[in-house]
Amino acid sequence: MDEAQTPLARWWVTRVLVAAAAVVAVMFALRLVFEALSELSHVIVLVVFGVVIAFALAPLVDRIQRVVRRRGVAVALTAITALVVLLAAVASGAADPRDP
Repeated sequence: MDEAQTPLARWWVTRVLVAAAAVVAVMFALRLVFEALSELSHVIVLVVFGVVIAFALAPLVDRIQRVVRRRGVAVALTAITALVVLLAAVASGAADPRDP
């Protein structure tokens, strides 16, 4: 009677055990990845912030490049302008934030 069973009926226990082991292995691997990324979270945030800033400033670089014809000069001018604007914003906010 056992010979008449389909292969799925004969091997279902093995398939369930292999599937359960695969799920456990994937969950263990995900835990290791998350632990590794948690230690690098500050670096990841800085890289993502840098990418966002690069995309935000790219149109300004393109416009300046049309005038000066050199991308390196356009990038330098954009970076200096962005730094001056950032420092001015920090300086104006740091003067006295509670002053009405």
